[in-house]
Amino acid sequence: MKRSIIAGVLGLGLVFVSSTAVEAQLTNFPVYAVPSANGMPSSFLSVDFGRGLNDWSGKQNAFGVAYGRTGIADRVGITIGAAMVNYDPDAKYTFGGNVAVDLLEAGSDVQIAVQGGVGYISLLDDVSSTTVPVGVAVKGTEGEALGWWFMPRLNYTRASAFGSTGTSTDFGASAGGSFTSAGGFGVHAAVDLLAASENIWHFGVGAHYVIG
Repeated sequence: MKRSIIAGVLGLGLVFVSSTAVEAQLTNFPVYAVPSANGMPSSFLSVDFGRGLNDWSGKQNAFGVAYGRTGIADRVGITIGAAMVNYDPDAKYTFGGNVAVDLLEAGSDVQIAVQGGVGYISLLDDVSSTTVPVGVAVKGTEGEALGWWFMPRLNYTRASAFGSTGTSTDFGASAGGSFTSAGGFGVHAAVDLLAASENIWHFGVGAHYVIG
């Protein structure tokens, strides 16, 4: 009986923590929009830094890597990634990925895409959280080097603790921009808001290299 009470309390607590600290497909990072191919399929690699901006975010630092591919069957793009979140006293690892489908024909300066993802983190033995962000991304380009995007979303979280589970669904939004040189090297940044019981803010910045 005592164990079931503890498990229930931990389960409810983890749902709260997940809705505040698990922002995206990778914990502690903004939900990035998957880039569009714009008629030129390519792969890209990135290294990223993420941090919570307010007290409800936890203000942890996170470091990650990601791989992406655009132009699959002309309209589909994917990303997969892994990261380390510097929780005190021990760092934890998070994994996730996204799939996006462009709705407009290639060649336009503005693209609209439907995007969904999944992310996972294990905080303790028998304590874990799975996050599923689903949104609509509006993406644009300025010339060949600059890009911008905005994505409102629903953020679904399922948390498990010692056999107990709980779920939460919240609204969120993220926005960002990127610069890519003619040689394929570039930088990107994003900010993310999750409208849970308290507003949660995260920021991310990184460098990328486009192959192809």
